[in-house]
Order: sequence, then C-alpha cells, then structure tokens
Amino acid sequence: MFLEPENQDSLVAAVARARELDISLLVIGCGTNLLVSDRGFRGAVVSTKRALTGIRVDGAKVYAGAGEGIARLARECAKRGLAGLEGLGGIPGTVGGAVVMNAGAFGFEVSDCLEQVEVLWPDGTSAALSAQELGLGYRSSRLPQSSVVLSARFGLEPADPQSLTARLWELDARRRETQPIGLPSAGCMFRNPPGDSAGRLIEVAGGKGLREGGAQVSEKHANFILNVGGATADDVRRLMDRVRSMVAERFGVVLDPEVQIVGEWQ
Repeated sequence: MFLEPENQDSLVAAVARARELDISLLVIGCGTNLLVSDRGFRGAVVSTKRALTGIRVDGAKVYAGAGEGIARLARECAKRGLAGLEGLGGIPGTVGGAVVMNAGAFGFEVSDCLEQVEVLWPDGTSAALSAQELGLGYRSSRLPQSSVVLSARFGLEPADPQSLTARLWELDARRRETQPIGLPSAGCMFRNPPGDSAGRLIEVAGGKGLREGGAQVSEKHANFILNVGGATADDVRRLMDRVRSMVAERFGVVLDPEVQIVGEWQ
C-alpha cells in the first residue's frame, strides 16, 4: 500500500492502524535517497509530503513540518534574511528526511542549526526532543526506524537577504558544475570515509563510467549511479557491489551506502 495522508491527524491514524495490524511500515518524504527493490516493499509506505507541511518564522526561530522540502525551506529563510540553511538549498528531500540523515552539503549540516524536533513514537505518543538527544552524526542519527519526525525547529542567524540569495545561487552553480543534476539517480550512493571522498576513491579505482544493465557510474561525479535507460534496482545494486569491491581492493576501504536500501532482495 502507498498512503499519502492529507493532514497530521490522518498520518498519525494511518501509522497507528498499520502497527495495530502488524503491517511493515516505511515512512518517507519525497522518496529521495532510497533504493527500492524491484520486488517492492511488502507493507504500508506512508508519505509525509502532504500531511506535514508549513513554515513558520518567529524572529530567528524557524518551524517547519517534516514533509516540507528542505530546499524550499532554505530559500525561504534566505529571502527573510536568516542564515544557516543555505548550503542545503539544492537537496531534493524533505525536512524529516534531512533530520534523520543529518543531511549536509558544502560544509553545512542540519545539526549546525537544528534545535528541536517533534517525534511520533510507535505507541502513538509524541515528544519534543532536543537536537542533542538525536545523536546526530555524519549522515546519521539515533532515531529508531519505528519513529516518525513530525516537525523541526531551527535557530538561525540574521543576515543580509541579498547576500544569502547570492550565496544560494553560487552553491547551486557549484553543484551543477560538479554533480549530474537533472539525471535520474538516488543522490550520493556512499558515505565519505573519514578524511576522504567516496567519489575520489571510486574514480581513482577506475569506476567512472562502469555499467551494469541500465545503471552507470556518472562520468561527472563517481559517487552517483545514474539510470541511463531502463535500469533496474538489481542493476544499481550490482554496480554498487562492484565499485565497493574495486575500492576495497585498491585502498582497503569499505564504502558504506548512504542511500537507504529497502524492500525484498534475492
């Protein structure tokens, strides 16, 4: 089942009913950063994209629903002269996903300015947690998979709106120069190992341009695997395994996936 509740009450009810019936549950935003098996996910997939929207500004405090786009939030904050999120202006995910993964780019991370989140627990209760309680690390948090982020509060810094907007455009231009923007992918496939770049390691190991079926390692940035025509999830998974083996053999480094791999696999 795929469920897209229209408001928070409906979302909470859907999550509660799925758990009451002991149905496997996957809560997503817009579905970015996911590699879903060709055999699908057997259970209930619940999207927050319509139910948990809205942005509210109170001075330098910004409140956003978990289904709100993180890029849109960054742009709105820049227009209002609030600095801290502009590095996230090109990330095509939601606030909830960005919190769970501690999303980041160009030296910015969600943890830099996140203050508090509201979380829905499996028993149907909710709680406000400070950013410190989330255990945010590099592309990770301690939030259990059974929990659902409902909203987030950020503490930002006043700044010149024109300068912030210009910074957004500058970072967007850098992203387009260095990443295969506009081509179908799940984003960066692997976490960067400490002190190095997954893309650099894959490139030096000879991974750029490698192909499995319709999946290809990007010639522009080796940490992206593109669907160049009819790629299956199995194609992508085989290509991931192949480049991981190449990097491990060449450098002795085992790359960890950054994408979330879900569903039924052979």
